[in-house]
Amino acid sequence: MAAICGGTLFLARHGFLDTVRHTSCGPGWLKQNAPAYRGEAYYVPAPSVADGGIITANPFGFVEFAADIIRTLDVFLPGFLEFWVRTIKTGYLNVDAVDPTAGTMKE
Repeated sequence: MAAICGGTLFLARHGFLDTVRHTSCGPGWLKQNAPAYRGEAYYVPAPSVADGGIITANPFGFVEFAADIIRTLDVFLPGFLEFWVRTIKTGYLNVDAVDPTAGTMKE
Protein backbone atom coordinates (compact mmCIF):
# COMPACT_ATOMS: atom_id res chain seq x y z
CA MET A 1 0.00 0.00 0.00
CA ALA A 2 1.38 3.42 -0.87
CA ALA A 3 0.21 6.97 -0.14
CA ILE A 4 1.71 10.41 -0.65
CA CYS A 5 0.72 13.77 0.85
CA GLY A 6 -3.01 13.86 1.66
CA GLY A 7 -3.35 10.18 0.79
CA THR A 8 -1.60 9.43 4.08
CA LEU A 9 -4.68 10.76 5.88
CA PHE A 10 -6.67 7.72 4.75
CA LEU A 11 -3.99 5.45 6.21
CA ALA A 12 -3.89 7.46 9.45
CA ARG A 13 -7.68 7.50 9.80
CA HIS A 14 -7.88 3.73 9.46
CA GLY A 15 -5.00 2.74 11.75
CA PHE A 16 -2.52 1.67 9.08
CA LEU A 17 0.16 4.03 10.44
CA ASP A 18 -0.20 3.15 14.12
CA THR A 19 2.57 0.51 14.17
CA VAL A 20 4.83 1.16 11.15
CA ARG A 21 7.43 3.81 10.43
CA HIS A 22 5.90 6.43 8.13
CA THR A 23 6.00 10.04 6.98
CA SER A 24 3.58 12.67 5.72
CA CYS A 25 3.21 16.42 6.19
CA GLY A 26 4.01 16.26 9.92
CA PRO A 27 2.67 14.25 12.85
CA GLY A 28 0.65 17.23 14.12
CA TRP A 29 -0.99 17.63 10.73
CA LEU A 30 -1.90 13.94 10.69
CA LYS A 31 -3.36 14.13 14.20
CA GLN A 32 -5.30 17.31 13.42
CA ASN A 33 -6.84 15.85 10.27
CA ALA A 34 -7.14 12.24 11.46
CA PRO A 35 -8.05 12.35 15.18
CA ALA A 36 -7.89 8.54 15.44
CA TYR A 37 -4.19 8.59 14.40
CA ARG A 38 -1.97 6.90 17.02
CA GLY A 39 1.32 6.54 15.16
CA GLU A 40 3.22 9.60 16.38
CA ALA A 41 6.01 7.43 17.82
CA TYR A 42 6.61 5.90 14.38
CA TYR A 43 6.65 9.18 12.45
CA VAL A 44 9.89 9.82 10.51
CA PRO A 45 10.67 13.30 9.08
CA ALA A 46 11.82 12.03 5.67
CA PRO A 47 10.82 12.42 2.02
CA SER A 48 9.59 8.79 1.84
CA VAL A 49 9.44 5.81 4.20
CA ALA A 50 8.81 2.14 3.41
CA ASP A 51 8.00 -0.19 6.31
CA GLY A 52 5.86 -3.26 6.77
CA GLY A 53 4.47 -3.20 3.25
CA ILE A 54 3.37 0.43 3.57
CA ILE A 55 5.08 3.28 1.70
CA THR A 56 4.35 6.88 2.66
CA ALA A 57 5.74 10.17 1.42
CA ASN A 58 5.82 13.87 2.08
CA PRO A 59 4.36 15.91 -0.82
CA PHE A 60 7.86 16.87 -1.95
CA GLY A 61 9.23 13.32 -1.67
CA PHE A 62 7.72 12.18 -4.96
CA VAL A 63 11.01 10.95 -6.46
CA GLU A 64 11.93 8.98 -3.34
CA PHE A 65 8.32 7.72 -3.16
CA ALA A 66 8.54 6.36 -6.71
CA ALA A 67 11.94 4.83 -5.92
CA ASP A 68 10.55 3.11 -2.81
CA ILE A 69 7.70 1.66 -4.87
CA ILE A 70 10.10 0.49 -7.61
CA ARG A 71 12.45 -0.97 -4.96
CA THR A 72 9.57 -2.78 -3.23
CA LEU A 73 8.33 -4.23 -6.53
CA ASP A 74 11.92 -5.19 -7.45
CA VAL A 75 11.59 -3.58 -10.89
CA PHE A 76 15.20 -2.45 -11.42
CA LEU A 77 18.54 -3.71 -10.21
CA PRO A 78 19.72 -1.58 -7.24
CA GLY A 79 22.54 0.10 -9.18
CA PHE A 80 20.19 1.20 -11.94
CA LEU A 81 17.62 2.47 -9.43
CA GLU A 82 20.33 4.58 -7.76
CA PHE A 83 21.30 5.94 -11.18
CA TRP A 84 17.64 6.70 -11.96
CA VAL A 85 17.10 8.61 -8.69
CA ARG A 86 20.39 10.52 -9.03
CA THR A 87 19.57 11.46 -12.64
CA ILE A 88 16.14 12.80 -11.73
CA LYS A 89 17.39 14.67 -8.66
CA THR A 90 20.29 16.31 -10.52
CA GLY A 91 18.41 16.86 -13.78
CA TYR A 92 21.28 15.47 -15.83
CA LEU A 93 21.28 12.21 -17.81
CA ASN A 94 24.63 10.69 -18.71
CA VAL A 95 23.72 7.74 -20.94
CA ASP A 96 27.40 6.85 -21.27
CA ALA A 97 27.37 5.88 -17.58
CA VAL A 98 24.76 3.14 -18.07
CA ASP A 99 25.40 -0.46 -19.04
CA PRO A 100 22.11 -1.32 -20.81
CA THR A 101 22.91 -5.03 -20.96
CA ALA A 102 23.23 -5.29 -17.18
CA GLY A 103 20.83 -2.51 -16.16
CA THR A 104 23.52 -1.05 -13.92
CA MET A 105 26.06 1.72 -13.80
CA LYS A 106 29.33 1.14 -15.62
CA GLU A 107 32.38 0.87 -13.40
